[in-house]
Amino acid sequence: MSQKGESTLDVAEQDLFDMLMSVMLFLNSNGIPLEHTKKCIMMKVNEAFARYPDLKENYDIDNKGKKWDWRDEK
Repeated sequence: MSQKGESTLDVAEQDLFDMLMSVMLFLNSNGIPLEHTKKCIMMKVNEAFARYPDLKENYDIDNKGKKWDWRDEK
């Protein structure tokens, strides 16, 4: 991975961490047990990975055109 790619990944990881901590703090402060919050987050992470291929294909078509092929970007 390039240095720019690593930097982008570092920023994305920190943003994800910050967002997760915000959700955890908000829910726990409003009476939701931390274990329930953990299960909810894990369920949504699994759902996101399951839905990703279809959403990615639609995103690519909508934003790059029907003839776009990831192999063309190498």
